[in-house]
Amino acid sequence: MRDKKVSFLINFQIVFILTLSSILFAESPKTSTAEIQRPATTNKPQPKNNEKWPSFSSMMQSIMRTGINKAEGKTKKTAKSIERIGERIVYDIRLGRLRVGQSVFNFVSKSYVNGVLLNYMFFETHVPQFTDTEAIYSDPDTFLPVRIERKISKLLARENIVEEYNQKAFTLTITRKKTSGDKQEILQKSRSIQNAILLPHQIRTVPDLHVGQTFAYGLPNYDLLVKLVSIEDVETPAGTFKAYHFESDPKKIEFWIKADDSRIPVKIQGSGAFGYSMVMKEYHP
Repeated sequence: MRDKKVSFLINFQIVFILTLSSILFAESPKTSTAEIQRPATTNKPQPKNNEKWPSFSSMMQSIMRTGINKAEGKTKKTAKSIERIGERIVYDIRLGRLRVGQSVFNFVSKSYVNGVLLNYMFFETHVPQFTDTEAIYSDPDTFLPVRIERKISKLLARENIVEEYNQKAFTLTITRKKTSGDKQEILQKSRSIQNAILLPHQIRTVPDLHVGQTFAYGLPNYDLLVKLVSIEDVETPAGTFKAYHFESDPKKIEFWIKADDSRIPVKIQGSGAFGYSMVMKEYHP
């Protein structure tokens, strides 16, 4: 009986990883859409001391701190700019109706890194035999990624990945660090490069949403046209919410964002034969 359970977990893990891979690393379509322009930045005061990229341990300590300093980077709350520093969203990961794991999204802080003001977010996923933690640094105006540090553990293998985005040159440098050695890959795009985790959070910042509205995105290995198709009720373990329903073309991702000022992503769903979903279980502002 024990052997059957172990076999089931291993088989499921393989399916789950393949599903995630089909969403995040599918081939890029030949057609392209108009580029998303980055708003002009304003002059910001320079920090007293240039900061370095925080270590993984210091980032974990930052998340575990009680009472995250929400005063840092605070601005007036408008339809276009609502501060969400300290926000924590807990999701159940489901395969059909079966709960198979948990993901947690943390908006930790805004801080200067090497003289540049960035959003710092932390996203972690845990399913049987698989853990993925991501420290995400993004532009506070556009939510375009600047740097992502990933630690992946699956079965008996471990891998560290650093993604460095040059949004002016439209390049992404991916460095994979393994015990066997480092491997680097550089992707060249014709547009700004978004990240799948940040995509719903970028749309949260749009002040006026209406059915039929579309958004063009370039991800590392494919382009997407995301459309607001409806406003509908969506059920989650945290409750039932009126939400904006978005679908992508090609059909890679589908998500629901709460239709109020909070704009919380309450459900995110992948495509594929074994499409998974993330549904909100808890929300902590």
